[in-house]
Amino acid sequence: MFVAEYLVDFNGTQAVIRAGYNPNPRTAEVQAFRLLRTDKIRAEVQRL
Repeated sequence: MFVAEYLVDFNGTQAVIRAGYNPNPRTAEVQAFRLLRTDKIRAEVQRL
């Protein structure tokens, strides 16, 4: 879900919020940073 939302506008913070992870913008920013550094997420973004 995060990857699909990220591909909408390439905004990690908003993608985390839209995907339902965390509505707090400050913690969503940190979560997006962590997600985008994982190999699985990076591979999926490149695949799409």
